[in-house]
Amino acid sequence: YFSVSGTSLEGTIPPAVFDGMRKLTEFIINDAHISGKIPTEIGYLERIVKIECNRVDLSGTIPTEVGLLTSLGAAGLQDAGFTGTLPTELGHCSLLQEILLSSNDLQGTIPTELAGLTRLSTLDLANVMNLTPPVPEKLCNLEMKTFVVESYMNCECCTNEPTPN
Repeated sequence: YFSVSGTSLEGTIPPAVFDGMRKLTEFIINDAHISGKIPTEIGYLERIVKIECNRVDLSGTIPTEVGLLTSLGAAGLQDAGFTGTLPTELGHCSLLQEILLSSNDLQGTIPTELAGLTRLSTLDLANVMNLTPPVPEKLCNLEMKTFVVESYMNCECCTNEPTPN
């Protein structure tokens, strides 16, 4: 378990953090002045079940190495400063139940690979204004409790109400 939530800690995440904590199960950085990119070494966290980086000052894309996190059950990355596209590799995280990505500057399409996440109960893309419609129809076949996208995406199985965090 690693958490620096609500602290005055500032700076970037050094790659060595992930290399030295391969047995880590939870990585939580919320409401902190953490900046820079998430190192690709995040893929070393083979036992991680929960990642939270909410309301931080990260930059860059969500690393494709998240697809190596096969134990991951929850990814809370709201208002984190991410840009670029949603990695299709998220579809390899078969235990994912919750993906919270609201208020990031993501673009492109929602990967159809996410439809393979049969345990997914929450997908929150509220305030993500640069996604390209349409929402993959296969995602609507999942029995999600909460599926939030912006109204311009014209999704009949989605809502427009963000998930409280």
